[in-house]
Amino acid sequence: MGPTATIFLPKPVSEQLLVSLDSELRSAAARIKTSRKGCDWNIWMTSDSTSFTHPFQVHVWETSKRLEDCGVDLKELALDSSVFQAIVTVSAGCNEYEDWNLTAVLAKKIADRFGGIATKPEK
Repeated sequence: MGPTATIFLPKPVSEQLLVSLDSELRSAAARIKTSRKGCDWNIWMTSDSTSFTHPFQVHVWETSKRLEDCGVDLKELALDSSVFQAIVTVSAGCNEYEDWNLTAVLAKKIADRFGGIATKPEK
């Protein structure tokens, strides 16, 4: 596995958020596969520097259900879990330079689109 970035969103997990996120991911992906529950995506992105397609997994969580996992990030970013109600994780399937770069680019794109805050990719 490669790097993972977390994006904290000031919106609750809702059908509208999931549809909008799906649209945003489709605009970035060369290929996409969605789970039947609509909270998980397997996407493949093409790097500008190579012709290879890189796999990623994207998942949406309710912050209240993931506080144990994301509490440190929330404290470091000085964020309140009652304000940032949704978490999106972007995990790269590989660990090459392009995977780190694409993880950061996708996390920033999601954060910018939904008024959120993204962590730097880390292993």
